[in-house]
Amino acid sequence: MSNPPIPSFLDGIGNGLGYSAVLLFVASIREILGAGSWFGITILQTATDGGWYVPNGLLLLPPSAFFIIACLS
Repeated sequence: MSNPPIPSFLDGIGNGLGYSAVLLFVASIREILGAGSWFGITILQTATDGGWYVPNGLLLLPPSAFFIIACLS
């Protein structure tokens, strides 16, 4: 149970970066499919603006992250 400090530090950094990457990926999917935009830039033009995409409001709700993670698993 006693690990050296440097490998433990690197393990913590790796876990933090991995978790951050998953959060960014899930949030990006939710934003693009839920609102049709990403960082305020229109990716999928919505039907109200003359496009073809109808935003999925379910993906903007908090439980949708669980649905996305379940689909990725």
